[in-house]
Amino acid sequence: MITGNNGKISGRNITNNDLVAFENSLEMNAQGKVQNNKGKAIYGGKALVIRANEIMNDEAEILGGNMDLNAAKITNNVATIQSTGDITITSSDFQNIGRVSNLGSYEKYYETWDNRRLSEAEVLNGWIYHHGDDWDKSSNGSRGRKARSEQREWLETFIRDTGGNSLLLTKYQNDARNALNNGYQRLESESARHPEVALRGKIESRATTEYGKVLASGNITINSGNFKNRDSIISGGA
Repeated sequence: MITGNNGKISGRNITNNDLVAFENSLEMNAQGKVQNNKGKAIYGGKALVIRANEIMNDEAEILGGNMDLNAAKITNNVATIQSTGDITITSSDFQNIGRVSNLGSYEKYYETWDNRRLSEAEVLNGWIYHHGDDWDKSSNGSRGRKARSEQREWLETFIRDTGGNSLLLTKYQNDARNALNNGYQRLESESARHPEVALRGKIESRATTEYGKVLASGNITINSGNFKNRDSIISGGA
């Protein structure tokens, strides 16, 4: 760990395996490479200048006030460059690179008519409901009013037991009731009378992204002949 108020570090190559932090200003100069290793941090509170042939910020943090990074090659690999002021990056080759995991992994789920999200297991074990034997208009030989009465009882039981899952038996209960007195009628979702989709299958990617980030409260200026920003974020506040 190297800390203080103002600092200047020079060398052929500079590797940070801990914390380099100065409250006011920090200047780093390397003939070769400045390497900021995973989980480590370089900090210049009000001003930070790093000059080298190569700067590698490898899953680490470069933090500070106004910031000037200058090297032939600068790589921000799943790492953070963040300034409370302005950032100026000058490099022939600047790469801000993130990492995407589980790119080929997907989850199947369902969205209900009332905007609930259900897994496949929840659909099979809770959404799909079978009331038992279908109602038969000839029940024990009875017809007419008795048959319609039994039909109404069956419908009301079905409405109660579906627990609000059914689009038709929740939003259009009266349509189902009225159908009992009008002969055979088929009630369907995704129809002219009931256009909503009761249950829609969807696919969601399970991929996750760890971003390379260049963030500033002020301006960000990048001067580079070859600039790559992949799966990453660059955001300035001014």
